[in-house]
Amino acid sequence: MTLDPRFADVGIKLYYNPDRLLAREQLVRSSSNNVLVETLPPGRMGLPVAIVSTHSAGEIGIDILHPAILILTKLKRWSMSPTSTRPKTLQKAASDRTDIQFIIRWLPNHERIRFHEYKGKIKPQFLAMIRQYHDKYVDDVEHREKLQSIMPDDWDDMLALPPHEVESHLPP
Repeated sequence: MTLDPRFADVGIKLYYNPDRLLAREQLVRSSSNNVLVETLPPGRMGLPVAIVSTHSAGEIGIDILHPAILILTKLKRWSMSPTSTRPKTLQKAASDRTDIQFIIRWLPNHERIRFHEYKGKIKPQFLAMIRQYHDKYVDDVEHREKLQSIMPDDWDDMLALPPHEVESHLPP
């Protein structure tokens, strides 16, 4: 890539790496700081069917799905995998949790979750996912308070939902 040397492509994959000291060819092959940049069309892999809002991120202003909506895509995937024992699923769930935690810390300084801008799921479905997340990490008071601050009008509705029942993957 000619715009920013921190990006490198290998085949059809695009990577970002904050290590500017490496030559472009070495960037992806020898660094552990690689971040695979995935571009997906709307409606694929848990993304909303219509992208209404984006956010300009980073020094060069890459447009990403706005974090007030992105958190919903992350919660959607995370909610399907917390009891899995598959290594790849556990890795994705851990990555989603890290992203969710970051967005929950970032959003209070900027705005609230935008349920109405996610086209493809309805708010009650997301509130159930948030209830599942809340129940799993309820002991982290500071995190819980930040979560509440980004959805104050929906907090009581979320808490009024029945707790998520954990499915057992063990044979009966």
